[in-house]
Amino acid sequence: MRYYIDIDLNVKNTIEILTKKMKFEKKKEDILLTNDGLYKYIKNDLYCFKINNNNNESVINNYISNINIIKTDNLWKKIFLSNQLPYEHFKMGITTYTFFPYDKKVFKFIIEIYENDKIDYYFETNEDDEKSFFLKESISSFLKENTNLC
Repeated sequence: MRYYIDIDLNVKNTIEILTKKMKFEKKKEDILLTNDGLYKYIKNDLYCFKINNNNNESVINNYISNINIIKTDNLWKKIFLSNQLPYEHFKMGITTYTFFPYDKKVFKFIIEIYENDKIDYYFETNEDDEKSFFLKESISSFLKENTNLC
């Protein structure tokens, strides 16, 4: 599940601070947007992804202090392995920073930068119950330890 936090981040500063404080992975990849969906290479194989229509989204107001969160499934769903890229496509570069604030890698803070311009940031976890003590405590602790993020 993805949990988006409803706060404005200075992404450049946040990345600078978090890369010094915790374990992280940085990944650069290209995606190809087409009329058929999103295409990307995974280990030299080309896959087509489509928007997940079963995307259940909910807004939870005042989840932590005055911070709202938006809970959602993964937006893109892998559909099929493709042997051919559609002729008409738009190539877009994505840089993804995945931060692991705790030893276990089940709770992550992710920042995605599209073409050095558009930005997406969210928490990702296997926990789908927003009322879970683990989830709320993890998000709250992360935000408190990194108070310059909000």
